Amino acid sequence: MNLLAKHFAGDEKGLMSALVNGYEIEKTPEDAVKEYFKKCEELRLKSTGTEYQIYLAKSTTIKTTLTFLGIKIEGVNA
Repeated sequence: MNLLAKHFAGDEKGLMSALVNGYEIEKTPEDAVKEYFKKCEELRLKSTGTEYQIYLAKSTTIKTTLTFLGIKIEGVNA
């Protein structure tokens, strides 16, 4: 079962409306952090010099913040 069908399980009218009108499922905060972290890591690996240091700092800050908050996100710090 795809994500859209799972989201609208038991709500056929809502599912049909989403299919006809378009629907975008909002990212969870964890998914948003993971996506931003991956983007920083990709850009870091493509960069040199100052840009490399900036993206390294961003990635490190994300991991450190999650550690301080006691949050584990697979693909980031777990």
